[in-house]
Amino acid sequence: MHARSLRLPAFLVLLAAAALTGPAVAAPDEITLFSEPDFQGRSFTTRDDLEDVPAKAGFAPRSAKVTGHWDICGAVEFTNPCTVLRRDTPNFDYVPEKVGAPTFEVMSLFATYRGVDQPAAAGPPMLELYERAEFMGARVTVTEATATLQAPGLAGRPLSAHVTGRWQLCEGVGFTGRCAIVEGEHLRFSDAELPAAVRSARPAP
Repeated sequence: MHARSLRLPAFLVLLAAAALTGPAVAAPDEITLFSEPDFQGRSFTTRDDLEDVPAKAGFAPRSAKVTGHWDICGAVEFTNPCTVLRRDTPNFDYVPEKVGAPTFEVMSLFATYRGVDQPAAAGPPMLELYERAEFMGARVTVTEATATLQAPGLAGRPLSAHVTGRWQLCEGVGFTGRCAIVEGEHLRFSDAELPAAVRSARPAP
């Protein structure tokens, strides 16, 4: 007596394959800090925001490997000067010229986005303006309509931004003068994208 082969309907085969593979899951935000340049010396890995890095890691980091985006700040409790790491960084000596500070040590850090590599499309309105291109330098965060704003950058004109939702940026206080609508991630604003200065900002419909 010969065994009969069991043939499943095609849709059941697809369902079984989906169950085995499961949905694609974004890699968790993670940063490994090293006490020496070029990923040498002691190491410390975390997925948590740290308001005092030397106290937690036990050393002042000189290089880092990253998954996702991480803000690193030169003062405890996530205060300026700050900049964003988007890739492995073999030597933090480059940071002073990026943030415009004479010296820089990583004193606090936090994951810019959780579980994704780009800003979330949904969520409450939030505007992060950066002094320099590619999310470098001083940062100002706005979460509501602000009639008088001191934006970072030369003469109050930021060069990059993370934007959740849509925002109207205006060159005059009280949302006056030339205005522009921005949304999404901007590595570097062109001259045409923003007014000469940003002195007020509010969520846009």
